Amino acid sequence: MTIHFNKDEQGNIIVKIQKDLELIDFDYVEMIKLLIADNNIECKWENLDETEKSKLQVLLDKIKVAIDNGTAKSLD
Repeated sequence: MTIHFNKDEQGNIIVKIQKDLELIDFDYVEMIKLLIADNNIECKWENLDETEKSKLQVLLDKIKVAIDNGTAKSLD
């Protein structure tokens, strides 16, 4: 899964998910579905400073660990 991070004119971070060849608005459910299928996150950083990138990368790493832990458990 590829996540695109960009800033708008007001400095707000805008997040899009690349689904196949299309960029869609960020959606938690879609993100989880894609991560369950393949727990791999690639990022495209646009207009973000190093501190923002670093903080987001830490969060994404924690999400990947949570998905790994959750998918390793039996549903029984």
